[in-house]
Amino acid sequence: MKLLMLLGAMVGFLAGVLLGMGNQCDWATILWRSTLGALVLGVLLRWWGQRWILCLRQAQHERWVALMAQRKDARNLPATKP
Repeated sequence: MKLLMLLGAMVGFLAGVLLGMGNQCDWATILWRSTLGALVLGVLLRWWGQRWILCLRQAQHERWVALMAQRKDARNLPATKP
């Protein structure tokens, strides 16, 4: 999670600097907007990462439950003689 938050903060800061320079703002405004962009994107990417990990764990659990049910069904089948 820390890595995603840092990545989001770096992207947000860089985007703020580039957009501020593109709009020809003064450096104080660029720094303020870049800091705010870093905060917002860092928190947003952290939240998205948590949701992503939660979904991956849920999918893994569902596959494990299906595998256990399949094994249980395989054990309950009657033995057939050729």
